[in-house]
Amino acid sequence: FSAGVVQLTTVDFPSQPVLRVSMTSGYNTVTTRRRFMTYPGGRLDAFGFDDGARALPAAVPVDQRIIPGRFTAAQLQEIGRSFADNWEPTFIDQMRPQQTYTVVGGNTFRRLGLVGALTFSNRPQNQVEVQRFIRMGGNRPLVFSNYEDFQSGTEAVRLGGVLNAAFRISANNKVVVRNTLTRDSDKEAREFRGYDGSNDSNLWSQRLRWVERSLVSTSVEGTHTLVDHGNWNFRWQFTTAESRRNEPDMREVIRGQLDDGRWSFAALSSSGMRFFNGLKERLHEPLGEVSRPFFRGWFTGAFTVGFRGTFRDRTFQARRFRYIPVRSTTLNLFAPSNELFARDNIRPDGFQIIEFTRATDRYDATMDIYAGYVMADVNLGARLRLTGGVRIEDADIQVTTLDPLIPNARPQVASLVNRDPMPGINVTYMLTPRQNLRAGFSKTVSRPDFRELSPFDFNNVYGGFVTQGNPNLVRARVQNTDFRWEWFPGGNRLLAASFFHKDFTNPIEVTILPSNDLRQTFINAAGARNVGFEVEGRTTLSVITPKLRALYLGGNYTFVDSNIRIRPGDATLLTSKSRPLIGTSRHVFNVISEWRKPRWRSEARLDYTFVGRRVSDVGTFGVPDIYQEPLTLIDFSYRFYLDEKGKYTLRFTGENLANNHYHWTQGEFTQRSFRLGRTFTVGVAVNIF
Repeated sequence: FSAGVVQLTTVDFPSQPVLRVSMTSGYNTVTTRRRFMTYPGGRLDAFGFDDGARALPAAVPVDQRIIPGRFTAAQLQEIGRSFADNWEPTFIDQMRPQQTYTVVGGNTFRRLGLVGALTFSNRPQNQVEVQRFIRMGGNRPLVFSNYEDFQSGTEAVRLGGVLNAAFRISANNKVVVRNTLTRDSDKEAREFRGYDGSNDSNLWSQRLRWVERSLVSTSVEGTHTLVDHGNWNFRWQFTTAESRRNEPDMREVIRGQLDDGRWSFAALSSSGMRFFNGLKERLHEPLGEVSRPFFRGWFTGAFTVGFRGTFRDRTFQARRFRYIPVRSTTLNLFAPSNELFARDNIRPDGFQIIEFTRATDRYDATMDIYAGYVMADVNLGARLRLTGGVRIEDADIQVTTLDPLIPNARPQVASLVNRDPMPGINVTYMLTPRQNLRAGFSKTVSRPDFRELSPFDFNNVYGGFVTQGNPNLVRARVQNTDFRWEWFPGGNRLLAASFFHKDFTNPIEVTILPSNDLRQTFINAAGARNVGFEVEGRTTLSVITPKLRALYLGGNYTFVDSNIRIRPGDATLLTSKSRPLIGTSRHVFNVISEWRKPRWRSEARLDYTFVGRRVSDVGTFGVPDIYQEPLTLIDFSYRFYLDEKGKYTLRFTGENLANNHYHWTQGEFTQRSFRLGRTFTVGVAVNIF
């Protein structure tokens, strides 16, 4: 989870009082009224809050590693018994429908404008999939781990809120306070069975997981115009935000299958594990900007100069514990997990808890960016407009990874200190009153995330990829050039064609490393080039016949020719010497069709999206690249107003109508495959005033 602040444009002063309440219920074809895997948690799980049921027990010391020799057998028994005995998934015979509730309101009280919104949703989702992991065997790739019976049940709870207050000091002076809250929680029960190559046997894994993420941000901003002093305009803003990610008490038990078909507890690195991790990040962003318009006959425009700072700091820490069988003959290793790890089995000659927290399980990170910019927006007569400027950023990123339980431990430090000038210019020439030509050039940068710079590692699937950061990453640079022709025939119609060229230096890619544990990491490629074109159009079908004036059609098609540049030293490492940049599809196609019939108080919309094949992971030493195969997404919505004033509204939606096949391939093999089913929702909204 990488938190951030998103700039939202909202109505500051509502023109009339608004209070709107809506409720939606949804049916998913693979989840609703189907058997659903879950587990007993806290009392507030359905609302997205852990009530402390998963918290690290008080008996666990916060500053010491739990290992024999440092703690007596009796102390280890006490600590081991302090964890909740809750290891097994449970099942609901018929899962409830999806639910979404929303309230939106606002009003203006003379000089004060208030706008608020609150939304809550709980969306359960079954997922049945196949996962396979490939390694080289001899001179060709072979399936190393094959999990064809892989299923999970996830309850995704989303809570969001916005509360804004705007005060108009005078006609030319305004102050706005914007507050945003988002909170996402996922409760997941997962199990899979299949062949694991590292142990040359069949495994059965059961895992219980809870992840909660939150972001709270407040922004205070003001705009002030000095009408009597040259129309100078001052804009200032200060944003502060805090984000958290908490994953308490993830539990996993792995069993191996014996020759007689029975499943016995397997003392593997992820078996009998309890994993805790937490992240806290703070962000502060000050901004100050001054601009002034100018008028010199045919030469008019505005000049702007400003400063913006971005200051982030993050702390992350994880702790890992495992129950180790000291004397297996005293335990029934075939017993169900809750019975196997029952209180009486946590003893010196039974299961003993030991901590396996690693020397890379904590990192502290900071990012300080000081940016100054200057910009001019100039009209040269009636046909030509130039917008250009330059932004200079001084960035200092420091990520310090260290052992969380050893004071004064020697850290691993990733340091990125860069100064980047980023110019940009856009030229618009009016060919006719309805046609424009545009050309643009800019330079930008893409910096690695804190997580990508820390060597902290985590294995999501035993026998699958271990993902690890890379402290040697550098920031990527991007140079953009584009040209666009656009024609506005009238009304809401548009026809446009664009050409673009993007040149990347040091782009960051996910790469599979050749190691015993199938490790993923992040590397910088030498460079990449994306060249392509886009055509876009929108129109009402009344151009064909007036009988179709209720229909609107819009769409765009993008073609991208992408090629990666490989460093000479990586030529013997990477499997593919020529391929697209990771995440780049050759073809992307979108179509939107809308129908509006005010006389029938009805509206409908159909969305179609196609995303072509793209690389998701880069293979090495003969292991093929992983490709995500094409996506086809179709969504439909229909809205009916029950009365002439639109006070009561019914809404029906159909999501993922093509039941898209999410499918990844690696050479000739299917690496991952699943479908999420179709979702149908019915909702009602009431405008109270």
